[in-house]
Amino acid sequence: MKKRDFFVISLFFVFFLLSGCIFNLYKSKIFGSISPFVGSVVGGQQSVLVIEPSTSPIESEHYVPGEYVVKFNNWLDRNKASSLLMSIGMDKGSIQKTLSFRDGKTNYILIKANEESIEKLKRLPEIEFVEPNYLFFSQAEVTPNDPYYPEQWHYSLINLPAAWSITKGSSLTVVAVIDTGVRFDHPDLQGVFYDEGYDFIDDDPDPTDPGMSYDGKIISHGTHVAGTIAALTNNSQGVSGVCWGGSGIRILPIRVLDDSGIGTSFDVARGIVYAVEHGAKVLNMSLGSPSDSSIIRDAIKYAYDNDVVVVCAAGNDNGSLRYPAKYPETIAVGAVRLDKERAWYSNYGPELDVVAPGGDLDVDQMEMVIQTEF
Repeated sequence: MKKRDFFVISLFFVFFLLSGCIFNLYKSKIFGSISPFVGSVVGGQQSVLVIEPSTSPIESEHYVPGEYVVKFNNWLDRNKASSLLMSIGMDKGSIQKTLSFRDGKTNYILIKANEESIEKLKRLPEIEFVEPNYLFFSQAEVTPNDPYYPEQWHYSLINLPAAWSITKGSSLTVVAVIDTGVRFDHPDLQGVFYDEGYDFIDDDPDPTDPGMSYDGKIISHGTHVAGTIAALTNNSQGVSGVCWGGSGIRILPIRVLDDSGIGTSFDVARGIVYAVEHGAKVLNMSLGSPSDSSIIRDAIKYAYDNDVVVVCAAGNDNGSLRYPAKYPETIAVGAVRLDKERAWYSNYGPELDVVAPGGDLDVDQMEMVIQTEF
């Protein structure tokens, strides 16, 4: 990617939407070596629900109880992995999902197991690491009850009109929105999708966002993000997209967060690998976790090694950066107010790369970034 293209796409056209700029909110088949699990599921269903991720009780645990990510030192097919688990007394049905990179150098399984089995597993020479299936949370908050703000004040703050005079982006550039999915029926997003993507929550080729109910409206965080990047522009309706939707970049929607804005490290990693192996050159990740996950670190490095730009939200906790924004391979984005001061909620630290408009409703009720969330 040329330096100017990187600057325009990553700085003007993509990164600002990942920080607190989403503070106001909130079918191609899989190919390659990503393998959705189709066997039996052991144990009960996970049940999690949050309204504001930063204060959720479940976030204090940071992982799915009883679920673990296992990485092998060398490649093992599913049968060999099952045999290995059975050799220490684990049930064959313990394997929930699998993930391997196309280069064949790394492969993982997601298992359900008790602590005794995990301790046995860690002692096997074939195992590189075993870690909890960490939770990742949408870096967004619910929108106030105001239905419409007529001015997108954040665009002038980043000199976007001047950037449009140089370029409106390229349809050859694919941005993966790794989020809650999208609303394909949104009138301001017609024709902007590169591919129908994939849903790693339901494991099917339809990443439609079921949405989160708020004040009688259905909010879609992923649709908000997609609209910020590529909403149809100059079409006499709705809002404008940063990349002049309709003639600019294309969106690859990938659902890794459920309708409460929560996903696991295993599913987020699958989403990253899917995006890299399906042509995305920019990954848009407005999600984060306080936990340093080895599988996420490996997936981010895989994207980086394949010349994919990874842009991540710093987080909205008024504290240190969340992962994966903290990794050196990513562009970590914080939020500022209209006066260019740090928004009170925006995370900060030495890993922060850039800041972008996020707004602060505590300072000015007009500091709200509107987009295609409904």
